[in-house]
Amino acid sequence: MLENLATATEAEAAPARPQLCYQPKIDLRRRCLAGAAAFADVAREAEQATLLFAALLDDWTALAQGGFKLRFALAMPMALIEGARVTQLAADHRAGAPHWPGLIIEIAEEEVVRDVKRAQAMSQELAAGGIAMAIRDFGTGYSSLASLRDLSFVEIKVSADFVKGCAENAGNAAICQTAIDLAHRLGCAAVAEGIDAMADLQALQIMGCDLGQGAVLAPALPRDGFLALLQQRLGAPQAGEPSAAPNRAQG
Repeated sequence: MLENLATATEAEAAPARPQLCYQPKIDLRRRCLAGAAAFADVAREAEQATLLFAALLDDWTALAQGGFKLRFALAMPMALIEGARVTQLAADHRAGAPHWPGLIIEIAEEEVVRDVKRAQAMSQELAAGGIAMAIRDFGTGYSSLASLRDLSFVEIKVSADFVKGCAENAGNAAICQTAIDLAHRLGCAAVAEGIDAMADLQALQIMGCDLGQGAVLAPALPRDGFLALLQQRLGAPQAGEPSAAPNRAQG
């Protein structure tokens, strides 16, 4: 009885497993699935970030067993990346995954601009664990080319603030086009966040945007719902068949 009580107490004390939602990232040129962006409550401590990242890897395994070996992307502050053991967790996970597509950690532009050397060192450390870096919320921190040229990253994610209404708002369209052109000149993919209108989607395709995510393309869903959506729309890929179109640059 005491053993049962101790077990119950430990279970109550154990932190709850984070629940993530996933939104498909669509290749706007090929019109096919190119990966998924993960969403979760913001972690405030390294321990929470570790649990969040471990849950992400568990979800990746569940989808891979369902035939979908997608490249996941997750936004996380730099301070938490350093203390969450993400590189070691990914390296351990990668060793047991025969078709590892890699992961992407998204870091806010303002954080990158604030400490470029730190961001560069972090991108190199992440790469050792099969993780690439992306710059998210691009356009909100007013980055300079001098800040970006020394960084190693695979995506520039245009902020939803500029994506929304870009079909009609000349200012938003100019910022989106500039970000897309800059991404291509730097050899990486341009990703548009928060595409909620068909007109904006069409405008971004004309601009040459590579990838997109938003309600007009597909909703964000919990893992099981996301897997069901993929199976309904795509069917399970055959063994050895890639389930995602490659990015312009792989990490």
